[in-house]
Amino acid sequence: MEVDEEDTFKRPAPPKDKKEKGNFSIYEIFNFAQKEETDLNKLVKKMLEMFKSTDFNKFTVDLKKCIQFVLCSQEKCKQVDKCLTFIIKFVMKIVSSDQVKKHEEKKARNESKLDNEETQNESKQDNEESDDDDEPNHPLLRYIFFFLFEINNVEDPLIRYRVCFLLAKLLAECSQIDDDIFDELSRTMLDRIQDKVANVRVQAVNAVYKLQDKTNPECPIKAAFKFHLAVDPSADVRKSVVRYIAINVDTVSVILGRLDDTSDKVRKHLYLSIAKQNINNFTIRQRQTFIKKGLQDRNPSVRSAVENTLLPVWFSRKSHDYLEFLNSVDVEVFEKPALQALEILAKKDEKRSFADQFEALLNDSCLFPLDQITPNKTLFWRFVTSYLAKEDRAVDDEDEDDQKLPKLTDFAKYIRAYYLNKEKEVEVWKQMQTDFNLIQLLTIVKLYDFKDEVGRSHIERLCIDLLKCAHVTASELITTIIELFALVVRNDETRLNIIAEVISDLREPLVNPVADSPAASPFTIAPPPAPGPRPHHFSSIQQARLTVDLDVMEDALREAVDEGDFEQAKELCQKVSELKAKLAALGGGEVTTPTQPQRKAPTEEQVAMEEDPAHNQRTVTNDPRVIRKCLRILIETFQIIRLDHLTPTLRSLAENVVMPCMMSENNDHWDVNEALAVRRDSVEALGLLCLSNPAVTDICLKTIFDLLCKYGLEVFGINSMIDEYLTPSSGRIRVSDEAGLFRVNVETVTAEDFTPLIGMLVRLVDSEHRNRALVGLCKLLFIGRLCSSVLLSKLIVFWFSPDSSSDLYVQQQLGNFFSKFASVCPQAPNMLTEATLPSINLIAEAPPDSPLGEVDVDNALKLLIQLTCQQKCTPPKPHDVLARDILMSMIERKNKVNQLILIKALHKLEISYNCSDITEELLNLAKTAENTLRDKGAIQKMKVFRLFLENQISNIQKSTLINTRNTMDTRNTLSQHHSRASSQAASSMGNIIPEDDVFNEEDEASQDKANELARRTSLLHLHSAGVVQEGSSDEEQEEESFISRRPIIIPPTPEPSDVEDTDDDTASVCSEVSRPKRMKRSERRF
Repeated sequence: MEVDEEDTFKRPAPPKDKKEKGNFSIYEIFNFAQKEETDLNKLVKKMLEMFKSTDFNKFTVDLKKCIQFVLCSQEKCKQVDKCLTFIIKFVMKIVSSDQVKKHEEKKARNESKLDNEETQNESKQDNEESDDDDEPNHPLLRYIFFFLFEINNVEDPLIRYRVCFLLAKLLAECSQIDDDIFDELSRTMLDRIQDKVANVRVQAVNAVYKLQDKTNPECPIKAAFKFHLAVDPSADVRKSVVRYIAINVDTVSVILGRLDDTSDKVRKHLYLSIAKQNINNFTIRQRQTFIKKGLQDRNPSVRSAVENTLLPVWFSRKSHDYLEFLNSVDVEVFEKPALQALEILAKKDEKRSFADQFEALLNDSCLFPLDQITPNKTLFWRFVTSYLAKEDRAVDDEDEDDQKLPKLTDFAKYIRAYYLNKEKEVEVWKQMQTDFNLIQLLTIVKLYDFKDEVGRSHIERLCIDLLKCAHVTASELITTIIELFALVVRNDETRLNIIAEVISDLREPLVNPVADSPAASPFTIAPPPAPGPRPHHFSSIQQARLTVDLDVMEDALREAVDEGDFEQAKELCQKVSELKAKLAALGGGEVTTPTQPQRKAPTEEQVAMEEDPAHNQRTVTNDPRVIRKCLRILIETFQIIRLDHLTPTLRSLAENVVMPCMMSENNDHWDVNEALAVRRDSVEALGLLCLSNPAVTDICLKTIFDLLCKYGLEVFGINSMIDEYLTPSSGRIRVSDEAGLFRVNVETVTAEDFTPLIGMLVRLVDSEHRNRALVGLCKLLFIGRLCSSVLLSKLIVFWFSPDSSSDLYVQQQLGNFFSKFASVCPQAPNMLTEATLPSINLIAEAPPDSPLGEVDVDNALKLLIQLTCQQKCTPPKPHDVLARDILMSMIERKNKVNQLILIKALHKLEISYNCSDITEELLNLAKTAENTLRDKGAIQKMKVFRLFLENQISNIQKSTLINTRNTMDTRNTLSQHHSRASSQAASSMGNIIPEDDVFNEEDEASQDKANELARRTSLLHLHSAGVVQEGSSDEEQEEESFISRRPIIIPPTPEPSDVEDTDDDTASVCSEVSRPKRMKRSERRF
C-alpha cells in the first residue's frame, strides 16, 4: 500500500464542515484520548463505530494524519503515550473482532456442509490448520504496518523510537502476520537494531524478537542478537536482547560471556532467562558455571534471582529429588557450590522433604549400604547431618539421634571397611570417587563431640592407619584427616609425637610389610604395636631427640656456671648424666619408650612378627610420592599446632625430614616436576616453622634491613650484580648531551632482579609484616642502596590504596618518606618521574571490584607532580622529562588514563620554557598528540597548551633579536669612542716625550686627563642609548658598560639584576681593551 510522502509529517487540519450534534470527529477523539480521566475503552468503541460508518480510504487518511501528529510531537509526555496506547488498542480491537467474525462464519458454513461426525472432526482440524496460513491480515493493520515501515528511517530519533514502539506493541498482540509484512519487518527492524540511539535499538529488539527461527543456526535476527549481546555499549540493549534471545546451542556461548557483564540488570535478567529453560538443555559444566557465578555474584539482586528463581525452577524440573539434582551438577568437582545450593533449597522446603528422602536411604544402623555408596549420596549425607546439627545448636540440643548420626564406634568400623579393605589397584577415576566419599565421611565424623572414649580411640587409630595407607595421597584428603586427628588428640605434643612415628613408618617401611588391617572381618580393628623393644627406625628418632635435649642442657649448664648458680648447675649435671646414659643405652640396644595411651595387648602372632629379624629390617624409601605425602602431613600439622617455640620433636623433624628434602638433588629416576614439587613442599614446611613466632620474624626482618642499610648488598655476595645494575646506562637517569636532550637510557630494574632476598622483602609488603617491610624498603631507597623506579611505583600505589588508609602507621611512614625523599635525595626527582606514569596507569587500569578503583587519578597525579617539582636544576628538569613522557604516552596510547587528566597535568608542570630546544621538542610532540586525540574537550585543552608553547618560542626569538641588536649597537659605540680617545692620547704624547728619557709629570697628568675624558664621553653615549641605568654609581656604571661579546638570551621582561650578572673575567678583559695603558719608562724609547 502506497503512502503519500507529502502528507507524512504535516499537522492535521481541522475539519471545515460542521458536525452533527452528538457525533465526534476522529480529531476530537484523539484530543479526548490525551486526558487522564478519559476511559480509552469507551473511545475505542466510538472509534470502532466511526470506522464502520465511514469510508475506509477517508478514514485511513484522517487516521494517518492523527498518527503523524502524535509521532511528530517533540516532547516526551503522558499525553503522547496515551495516544499511542489508544492507537494500539483500537487497531487490535478491529483485528480481533474481524478474526472472531470470520471464524464464526467459517464454522457456520462448515457445519452446514458436513453430514457425518467423522468428516466433521477432520474438517475442523483442517480448518484450524489452514486458518493461520490462508487468512490475510486486516487491511487497516496492513495499512498501518506499511505506513510505519516507510517512516522508520526519518532523521528525528524520537520519531524512530515511537515507530519502533508502535511496531513492538502491535506485534506483541498479533498472533500471525503475512509473508510480505514478515519480510519488510525483518528488513526495517534489522536496520533499526543498528541505530545510533540506544532507545531505538531497544524497541527494535522488542519488535523483532518473535521473528527468530530457533532451529536455523543462520537466522539473521539471531545473529544480530548475538552481535549486540556481545559488543553493544548500552546496557539497556544488552538487557533487552538477554530477555528475548532464543537460548540454544548456537547462543549459549554468548550468554556465558555475559555472566560477567558490568551491568547488574543484564546479569539479573540473564539468570531469569536461563531459569525459563530446562536444566537438561545445558551441559554439566554450563550448569556448574551458572550456579557458581550466580551464587557468588557481588550484587544482592542478582544472587536473589538465582536463589529465588533459577535454583527452585531447576529443582522442580528434577521432581524435587535432591539426589537427582546433585546428579545433574557432578558434585565431585562442585562440592562447595553444591552444598550452598542444597542449603538454599532446604530453607525453602517447608515440608522438609530432604529429611524424608534421607531416612529412606538409611538402614537400621543409620548407615548407607557399602555397595550403594556414591558421591551424590555421601555429599547429601554430609549436608543433611550438618544441617540438622546446625538446627540443633540453634535450639541448644545436641542429641545425635536427632541428627541421624550412627554410633561413633560403628561409624569408624564402617569407614575402615569401606576404604582400607578395598582393592589395591583401581582405576584413577574410581580412586578419585573413593577419596571424595572418604572426605565426606570424615567430615561427618567432625560433627561428633567425642565423649565416647571407645569411639574416640577407634577414630584415633583409624586416622593413623589412613595416614599410613598407600592410597591416601590427595592433599585435600590428608588435610581432612589431620583436622579430624587434631579434634581427637587434643594435646599438641602427643599428637606431634604420633605424627613423627607415622612419618618414620612411611619413610622407613618394613621390607615385608604386614597388611594394614586383618582380613578376617571388615569390622575388626588392628591392635597397636606391642610395647617393648622398638625397631631401629624408632631408636634413631628417639636418639635424635635426646641429642637435642643434651645440647640444650649443656648450654644451660654453662650459663649456670658463668652466673655462679652452682645449685642449679648441680641439678643440670645430673640431668646431663641421665641423658648421656639414655643415649648410651640406645646405642647398646636398650630403648626407652615414650609415654603413650594405654593400648590393648598384642597377639602372640604379632609378637612373633616383631621378634623376627626378617620383619624388623627397614629401608629408607626414595619414592617422591611418599616424600611429598610426608611433607604434606607435616605442613597440615604445622598449620594446626599452637606451640610458640620449637620443641625437640619439631627440631628433629626439621633436621631429619624437611631439610634433607630441600637440599637433596634430583635423582635419576625422579621426574623434573616431581623434584620441583618435593622442593616446593619442603620450603613451605620449613617456612611454617620459621613463621611460628611473629615477634621473631619481625626482629629478623629488622636485622636484615639494618645490615642492608649499613653494609649494602655486599653482605649477601651480590656486589657485582648491583654494580652492574647501578651503572649510568640502566638504573638511574643520566642525560647525554651528545645524544640529545631527551634521549635518556632508562631500563628500569625491579627489586626482584637484584636478588631473591630483595624479591622476598618486596613481597612482604602484601603480608602481615608489611609495616616492617615498608620501613626497611623506604630506608634502602632513601640512602641509595636501592635504585628502582618499579619498587617506588609499588610504594606509591600502596600509599594511595584504600586498603592502607585505615592503617595510620603506614600512611604516616609513607607520607614522611615521600616528602623527605623528594626534597633531600639527589636521585629522587628522576626516580619519581619514572614511577609517575606507571603508577597512574596501574590505578587507572584497576578493575571495578578492586580497591584502587576508588582512587581519584587526578588528585594522585597532582601530588606526584608536586613531588617531582625541582626549580634549581639545569635543563632538562624532571618536569621536562615528565611532559615528554606524557605526550609520548598519548601518541602511542600505552595507558588507559583519561586523556583530559593528562593534558591538565601538562598545564601544571614547570617546564623550562627559556630553553628553546626543549620547548621546540615539546611543541612537535604536542602537535602530533593533538592529531591523535578524539575527544573534543581534550583537543581544546591540547590546543591551548600548544599555543602557549608557540607563544613561548616566539618570545624567546624576540628577546634574542633585541639582545643581539643592543649588543651590536653597544659594540659600535665603544669602538668609536675608543678610537677617538686613543688617537688624541697618541697625538698628545708624541710631542712631549724628550730624547733624554726624562719622565715629565705634567705630561703624565695630561695623558690621564685625556683618558678620563674619553671614558666619560663613552659612558655618556651609553647612557643616552639606555645601556647604563640612572641612579647607578660610577663603579657600577663602569662595570655595566662593558658587555660580553658572547650572544646571550634575554627574557621578554628583563629585570635590572639580569644586566648585572656579568662574568668578572669578561668585564676585566673589556676594561683592559677600552682603557689605554700607561706606558712604562722603558717602553717610551724609540
